Amino acid sequence: MSNGIEASDVAADVSSGGIAVARLAQNADLFNIAIKSFRGYQGEEWARTLNKAQLLVSCHRICEWVCSKECVRLCILLAGPPREPVTIEQIGPFTDVLRRLAENPKLIAVLAKAVEAEDPKAFYAVATELKAQAFIHLLCHWVCFIRCHLVCRVMCDRLHWNPEILITALRESAVAVASVGRNPDDLKRLIAGAATLDCAAIKGIFGPNRDCRLICFWLCSWRCLVVCFALTRSFQVTSDFSIDEMRAFATFSGELSRVPDVTGAPAANGIDALVSAVIRQDEKAFIEFVRVHKAERFVHQLCHWVCYLVCQRLCICVCPPPGIIPIFDHVGSYRVDPFFHDFTSAGTTTAGGYAFTATIPLIGLLPPSPAGDPIEYRFTVQKLPGGALQPLTINEIGGTVIGSLEFWEWDATALPAPGQWKLRTTDYSINNAPQFYDIQQDIGPALHMQVSTPITADGWVRVPSDDNLTQHGGGKFAPTHVLASLDTTKLTLEQFDLHGPGTGLPIIAGGAVPAGPPPADNKRSEKPQFAINFEARKVIGAVAISGNSLPRIALSNTRYAFDRHPDWAGTTITLASGYPLALLLDIQELIGHGCDPLSAMSTPALHAQFTAYHPYLASCSVYIEGPAPVPPTVNPAIDGAGQAISPAGGEAFTITGLSPCAYILWLTATLNLTTGYGAIGGTYSDHIAFCIH
Repeated sequence: MSNGIEASDVAADVSSGGIAVARLAQNADLFNIAIKSFRGYQGEEWARTLNKAQLLVSCHRICEWVCSKECVRLCILLAGPPREPVTIEQIGPFTDVLRRLAENPKLIAVLAKAVEAEDPKAFYAVATELKAQAFIHLLCHWVCFIRCHLVCRVMCDRLHWNPEILITALRESAVAVASVGRNPDDLKRLIAGAATLDCAAIKGIFGPNRDCRLICFWLCSWRCLVVCFALTRSFQVTSDFSIDEMRAFATFSGELSRVPDVTGAPAANGIDALVSAVIRQDEKAFIEFVRVHKAERFVHQLCHWVCYLVCQRLCICVCPPPGIIPIFDHVGSYRVDPFFHDFTSAGTTTAGGYAFTATIPLIGLLPPSPAGDPIEYRFTVQKLPGGALQPLTINEIGGTVIGSLEFWEWDATALPAPGQWKLRTTDYSINNAPQFYDIQQDIGPALHMQVSTPITADGWVRVPSDDNLTQHGGGKFAPTHVLASLDTTKLTLEQFDLHGPGTGLPIIAGGAVPAGPPPADNKRSEKPQFAINFEARKVIGAVAISGNSLPRIALSNTRYAFDRHPDWAGTTITLASGYPLALLLDIQELIGHGCDPLSAMSTPALHAQFTAYHPYLASCSVYIEGPAPVPPTVNPAIDGAGQAISPAGGEAFTITGLSPCAYILWLTATLNLTTGYGAIGGTYSDHIAFCIH
């Protein structure tokens, strides 16, 4: 073991990679096609070839092997065989080379092009301009190491190769390395730690996430060059880089998994001996292994391959894959990220054109929140355009169930006696009035566990830190992806009394909902829109972790008061009833004398007077119900404001063909509203009866 890098782990990587590439080498044609497709960035051809060899599952292992081999070949081609030792002392000055490169983005593109074209003259010209002639192998291996990582991702994920991704990665890596280089103490510690594979010593020097990996690629590129120059300096550099030579090395790589070490120990220890020699930089042990197993022909690529895998383990230790990053990603089933186009520029849903109403779920992901380093999050909203930013607090999102507490509880009633431990859950909510659950125990009193988390006056919700899913433990918090259940009526609730007073009031069926000057004479919705912002941070120090926004969402909560048809009793709709739209219907011929029958002989047509209004009116229909045949249904046009009204004098329905009987005239409407999962609300209706004699 070397500071967290286990020789046995690397030996397993060597064994699995060697076996895979040796199987590919068994078929010369497939091996040749694979190498050519790798060099040509032909991901689909590469995948087809590995699939034919039944090795697609080993894609990354094979690609790592090819990369290490290609970097030896490519850098000898571009920079020539190393004539002087490559030492640790060169790394500090080499950092200055990358600083100069970071300051010259155009030169980065030239460098990338020279490497991709395998053009020694162009490559040397770039090195000369950078004053990097003394570091030419370091420069080449840095470019090749980063390029290998990108190429393997393209090949194994079947992506399209774009030369710009190499240019971008080189620029970002150069900038990151130059940033570390500005602090001499950090740089000194980094170089010393990388040379000795001391993960603990260098962890924390790197930047977060992406920068960490880019800096680690840099240190791996020079570390393997330094280590392998020292271990292989007594061997002559090969000049044979043919595909046949590569195939022979592939076959040898597969044999490594079967060789014992020099003491005759079991096969697994054979690779351990090789890996340990590379990790310890033990030249004597390395030479012994090479000579015993007659690996002189492949000594340079063998060292670089093993070193590549060793340093890959170091990068995993120093730059562990990031955990869950907090994010707000859905409103119900609608995705927040503009990439998916789930929202229109008006804030409605692209599918269906729905506005959001009532209580809507703001959904996302939360990472664990350890008690020693807890995290918190909040939402803020802004009414558009230009409204003040306000946090969502207990008033808007209080009571939201954000997860469950999972726990073991003693159930004394469970058989066999005297009882059993049962795995159970209970809701965990946002609440400033603490909520508790008593977890029954087999011995002693119940655990009185709080299952609510408070929200501050400025909207911060602390993610619960409960993490003890054991018997007698307090349970473990499991988030359920709902970050907040937003009561949108706390942000917008428009109420309109169409009885008056005001111009154009009271409204009767067939009349337009006034759109006069606000506030008194306007009875139409402003169709409010909001931005919703999410942010997460560490509780200790208030260090920001992440944040994102939904730039525009349409909210709609409306209530209307009106009289449907005054001649009938019980038709007054009050604001207290919470009716979301204006929906009025009457029959012109019966206004003022609603009980009179109509004569099909003297009244050839019935004239329906109607008004339907809602800012997000989806459909409107007017039809007669009664003995067939009846006139066809009318679907009036809905204007841009969300209103459908009858024409002057009313919508005419021919009744001359109706039999003497009772009939019902219907007005129905639907709304484009959602609480996050498709349309809601069903069909709203009004009706009025009439008789034909």
